[in-house]
Parts: sequence; structure tokens; C-alpha cells
Amino acid sequence: MSIVVAVPGNVQQPVSLLLPDTAINDVLSLPVDTSGGVATVVGIIIVNRDSAAQKVTVWWNDGSDHAIFEREVPANDTVTVALDAPIVLYTKVSARKIRAQAAKAGVVTITVIHALASQRAQA
Repeated sequence: MSIVVAVPGNVQQPVSLLLPDTAINDVLSLPVDTSGGVATVVGIIIVNRDSAAQKVTVWWNDGSDHAIFEREVPANDTVTVALDAPIVLYTKVSARKIRAQAAKAGVVTITVIHALASQRAQA
């Protein structure tokens, strides 16, 4: 069974980050947009270029971190996560982020696929 979810907006260029250390890093950081910006994250690609499996955790953040992915990514492998329930990030009130962490520095790249739209009040 498959589910098709319509995502409003325009698909943006992917945002990628080679995680530089073992801290939690911002991969996609959306500033406050008082005009009512909306970003919809539809997928995440995780590439482990190390010769050993690496534990990777990805969060969405609205001031607090909310885990959306956590597992060991096999050595020299790519994991593509098409989100069954896309994450809608409303930026009207506060900044929103996708953040990630890997067990080893400099070997895991996170790529976020998202669409941008705006939500304006109808006159």
C-alpha cells in the first residue's frame, strides 16, 4: 500500500551538511518569516562514507528537539528516508530547524529535501 501526500510550494535545492563533529549540528535552519513562510520537509538522505557503521540521529526543532530518525547507518551506505508524514515547519513565529548528529566526525553527510510555500491570510 502506498500513500500520496500533496505538498504545496516549490521544491528547493537540497541542503547538505557533512557533519563536522559529534555535536548536534543545524542542517536546515529557517529564520523567522513574519509573512507566514512554510517549509515542508519531505525527505532526508544520509550517507555514511566510513568503513564502520555509524549511529545517526536527526531532529526537527521548534525551540526543542524532536527526534525523527535514529539508527545505525551501515558502512559505506546511503539511507534515503521519504517521510510518510512530511514535517511542516511554520516559520511565522519562531525559527525552525532540522538538526543531526553522528557518532563520528567528518564521515556522515545529511541532505534535506524540502519545499517552500507561504501561508497568507485571505482578504
